Parts: sequence; structure tokens; C-alpha cells
Amino acid sequence: MRAVLFDKDGTLMQFVPFWAAVADKALSALSLRLGAPERAAALKAAVGLHGDAVAGDGVLCAGTYAQMAEIVRRLFPETGASVTAEDMKTLFREFSGEGKILPVCDNLRGTLETLCENGFLLFAVTTDSPQITKLCLAGLGIADLFEEVFCDDGKLPAKPDPAAIRTISERYAIPPQGMCMVGDTATDIKFARAGGVRVVCVGDAAGADDYLKDVSGLPALLNVH
Repeated sequence: MRAVLFDKDGTLMQFVPFWAAVADKALSALSLRLGAPERAAALKAAVGLHGDAVAGDGVLCAGTYAQMAEIVRRLFPETGASVTAEDMKTLFREFSGEGKILPVCDNLRGTLETLCENGFLLFAVTTDSPQITKLCLAGLGIADLFEEVFCDDGKLPAKPDPAAIRTISERYAIPPQGMCMVGDTATDIKFARAGGVRVVCVGDAAGADDYLKDVSGLPALLNVH
């Protein structure tokens, strides 16, 4: 095992404190801009935001900006037809300051440093935009620990397509069996399976090879100290 790939939201960063606040403000603003503020509640529910709760299988938690844009077009047929994935990225970036960036566990940086000190190369693979990903990793104080960060930047297909796994394998000469994916959703598991990579789940999604309460248990699982 030479490389560990990490999902960001729900795996490294607490999901709800950041995304519930950002999505609430962003989707309210979008509904107003599209001339139908009364549909804001329906839009939030459609992406999986229910007050301060977020559905684990909803688009906000497990989907993409493209899927979110499609929901907007469906709920706002008169004015939302031109809304794109890039528009949604821009919107969420505009309100990214509303969210709280909190680690999933104590001493997150120390956990990742332990892996680095034992020779592991670390990568982040997320469906988030580059700008928000950079903001969050910096806010967690761990941005410098990753060899490379793969985002929804239009350069590679997003998860669950295994393009990032193939790219890491080619660039760093690491076969899939030398990698481990750590995530919390079904999308992360599909991504790992499609790329032939061992998968560790810190959520309750079915189909992982191993399960952990949070990433602080990863060094012990990988037999490093």
C-alpha cells in the first residue's frame, strides 16, 4: 500500500456545518434571482436539504453540480433553463463564507502526517469545485499534505468515474492494488470499485472492505504508528 485517496466532505471535513449553511443561503438567493422565491423550500428539499439536516443520498451530499443544475431547470422551467453546472459552482462559491470548516476528528493533521511519515502519498478526490476545495483544505490546515487534489474542474470525469485512479496510477507508477480509497458515501465506494482499489468507509454505505468511525483510526488499520 503506497497511496491513500481521500474524499473531502464527510471524510476529512464535517459535512453539515459547512454545506447546510452554504446551500441554504445559495438556494434562497437563486430562487429569488429566478423570480420565484416561494419555490426555495421545494428546491432545497429536492437537493436533500431539510432545515439543518442533509439527506445522505441526496444530490447535495452525494451528487454533482450538474445534477443540481438539472433540478433547478426542472423546478424553474420558465426561467431556469439556462442554469448550468458552472453557474451552480459560482453560486455556491459566492456563499462559501457562510459555512463552518470543521475537521471530522481531533488531530486530523496529525493523523495525516503519520501516514506521510510512513511513506504514504496522499491524494484528495472530490466532486467539489477547485475554489471551495482549496478553501476547505486550507481551513482544515492540511492542504500541504496532499501530492495532488482532484476536483470537478472539467479536466477529468468526476467520481464515480475512476479517471482519477487511472491518472494517479500513471503519474506515480502505483498500481490500483497499491492504493486505498477512504470515503463516506456510495459514490466513493463505486469510484473505488470501478478503479479496483481497496475502500475504507467512515459512513454506513454498503460494500466497503473496511469500516472506521472516522479517519483517526486509519493509521492503525494500515498498521502504521
